[in-house]
Amino acid sequence: MIPKSILHCADIEWRDGLPFSRQFNDIYYSRQDGLEESYYTFIEGNNLPYRWQINSTNTNDNKHLRNSSTNTKKRQTNIFRVCEFGFGTGLNFFTTVNTWQQHRQINPTLNNHWLHFYSVEKHPLTLSDFSKSADLWPVFQEISSQLIEVYPIPFKGIYRIDLPNYQVSLFLYWMDLADALNEIMIQQPKNIDAFYLDGFAPAKNPDAWEQDLFQKIQALAGPDATLATFSAAGFVRRGLSDIGFNMSKRKGFGTKREMLTGRFNNSSNLSETPDNFKSKYLLNSLYRPPISRPSKKVAIIGAGIAGCSTARELVEAGLEVHLFESKSGVATGASGSSAGIFYPFLSNDINPTSEFYLQAYYTLLQTIKQHSLNQFVHPIGVTLKNTGAKLKFNVEQWIATQEELSRWVITSANNDIYFPLSGHVDLKAICESLIANKNITAHFNSVVSGLVQTGSQWQIEVSQQKELFDAVVICNSFEISELLPNQFMPANKVRGQTAIVKHLSTPSLSSVWCDSVYAVPITNNTSSDQTLDDYSNSGQTIYGGATFELDDDNSEFSEASHNKLIRELGQLLSTEIDEANCEFGRVGFRYCSIDRLPYVGPVSDHVLDRQIYDDLHHGKQLSNYAAPNYLPNLFVNTAHGARGITSSFLSAQIIKSYILNDSFPLPFKLIEKVHPNRQLFKELKKTPENRVNFFQSQ
Repeated sequence: MIPKSILHCADIEWRDGLPFSRQFNDIYYSRQDGLEESYYTFIEGNNLPYRWQINSTNTNDNKHLRNSSTNTKKRQTNIFRVCEFGFGTGLNFFTTVNTWQQHRQINPTLNNHWLHFYSVEKHPLTLSDFSKSADLWPVFQEISSQLIEVYPIPFKGIYRIDLPNYQVSLFLYWMDLADALNEIMIQQPKNIDAFYLDGFAPAKNPDAWEQDLFQKIQALAGPDATLATFSAAGFVRRGLSDIGFNMSKRKGFGTKREMLTGRFNNSSNLSETPDNFKSKYLLNSLYRPPISRPSKKVAIIGAGIAGCSTARELVEAGLEVHLFESKSGVATGASGSSAGIFYPFLSNDINPTSEFYLQAYYTLLQTIKQHSLNQFVHPIGVTLKNTGAKLKFNVEQWIATQEELSRWVITSANNDIYFPLSGHVDLKAICESLIANKNITAHFNSVVSGLVQTGSQWQIEVSQQKELFDAVVICNSFEISELLPNQFMPANKVRGQTAIVKHLSTPSLSSVWCDSVYAVPITNNTSSDQTLDDYSNSGQTIYGGATFELDDDNSEFSEASHNKLIRELGQLLSTEIDEANCEFGRVGFRYCSIDRLPYVGPVSDHVLDRQIYDDLHHGKQLSNYAAPNYLPNLFVNTAHGARGITSSFLSAQIIKSYILNDSFPLPFKLIEKVHPNRQLFKELKKTPENRVNFFQSQ
């Protein structure tokens, strides 16, 4: 059975050099001039150049926030938001970004503004078709080439692609249109400035023109929102009029007689608040996100890969970041592993855990390119050994259904699965590169001994020195219980010991091998760790690890652990390993949540929450409960375990979304899966006598 999360790509036929949809029996754009059609229909149809000019002159340069016309939800006026139905070939996006860039060059005030482009596509083009289509528009080559490098596989999800040189963020919603609009409503109710209704013709794609979707447009429309569509169908005009748009007919492009444009009559929405418009899914969720207060100065506690990636995300959003680390440098804890292995996590059924890690893997690959981290990455591939016949069979079926998946994963002999884009990284060097920014101040050898809420800010105490911050993100795993003693975020401290094996004659590894342990072939410049200097001896040298030892605090060499690891490496490599060729590597400790997903998101007062949600076990409707008692602008990004290099960059984007009240970079059901309150709610759904000891002693 093929999981629903694997999408069917667009069925494209190339006719006279132009893409044609066999599925919808329709063209993607005009045969006369697709570029001019895009500009005429959507750029001019929404009057964007004039509105960008007006928006820039009405917004202060300090990125202020003003109230929307409705109430509680604050609206960032330095962001202009476009929502497109149907990404297709990306032509409308390219045209919009190109026009936006032209106006930024002649209007310096736009340099303090960003364009957010939300685009929905249920049947994305294959990478080959997308690249071929992009080649038709060489004027956009600089923009399109950046997308081609990070073009997602056809896997259901949200893919955020930032183009900082253009001050543009693209959110690709690879999913059904109704699902996508629900996701956008969670964070952007009444915040969309312009709509591009660019699905295929209503007669050929009726699902994109249902009345329910019109209601969602109303829920998303911000003050003075506009829309444009090539369609002039009567039911489309009436449906949009019914939800508050003043509709007008306009001459269509080329030989097309008419098209429609509309401007939202905001008075039709005055009686409603943004919360009324949020999807039913969110209103029935215990994980409703808080509204963060505006932040300028942020403290991050912990300088591992989670802390450093979060620091980089926030500083690129224009925030001042202070990074506090108790040790003398970055990546001294679990992030100090000499060879950080990265690959996507797969499961037989593509469950939420594997969905999260697949999207995290995409974000990692994208970030490596965006931040020029390639010099610290060794993409030699990762081979999962002995995965089992069922998983191998399923992967083969998925690839047979959608060949595009083979860009990320292929199968090989003996139930092995190979990830061609994966490999290992130098985590310490990556962390150092991420925080090399003038707006990131690193405080090493700085133990945070106090964290106190002071009015609307947080006071951090280090060596009897106190400093105030607008927001705090806690990324240090093992000390988190000292800073937040009342929080229930159960995790295990796991000891891991590694080893170096020299003079290995067989097998000769060309990729990383993983099973219960891993083997990394060592080459020049594998790591900044001096223990992994290149070995110029006969045979191959591998770095092997790591043991998985619960409840063991021994930070020194253990002979028993070493012997066990060498035996398991021999089993992995199907060879006898001479003990004389083995050296001790290092000991590290991983902080692993009990469900193998990190804790990422806002911190709430668990003392109050336990009182409010104590009767969850009675099965009451979730909509009867208030949102958690969030501590304002306090967040965690922790417990990444052994998969920190894969999960940290996506988690950093999640934190940025919370702090900026921005759109999440993945579906909300996965936001729930990594929410810091998930284990609290799980326990409170049990009857009191069946809850863990933490609750019995409170």
